[in-house]
Amino acid sequence: MLKRFITLLLTCICLSSLAYAAQVTEKQGNIYYDNQQLTSSGKDSMAVLSPDDKQVVFVRDDALWLMDVSGNNAHAIVVSAENDDVKQHLTDLNNPRFSLDGKAVYFLSAAWAISNAVHVVDLTTHKQHFVTDGNSL
Repeated sequence: MLKRFITLLLTCICLSSLAYAAQVTEKQGNIYYDNQQLTSSGKDSMAVLSPDDKQVVFVRDDALWLMDVSGNNAHAIVVSAENDDVKQHLTDLNNPRFSLDGKAVYFLSAAWAISNAVHVVDLTTHKQHFVTDGNSL
């Protein structure tokens, strides 16, 4: 009986460690990765972890930023820009999401009165383009 209990206990411990998943959160405008503070601007939000758990994309000052989970190499990947062509107009950037392969980031930008615009930025070339109208990803 004791042997079964110990086996069950060890199985539960092993399974709970396998179920652990890295997390990225935002508290008071700063980004945290597994409770380690990565930013201190007080202006950061909408943080999302890449599929390989190596990078974080987030919004700061109407720009999309990318950094390593160590907090290093933070840089803007898309900066807001006004344009008469609504498909090129980039303001109120929000809701960033990595592509499944982690090579691109989709995001929303203010566009029409009843719809946002969906854009994508390629993380290899840093080229951004309009995808479609839409209010969610």
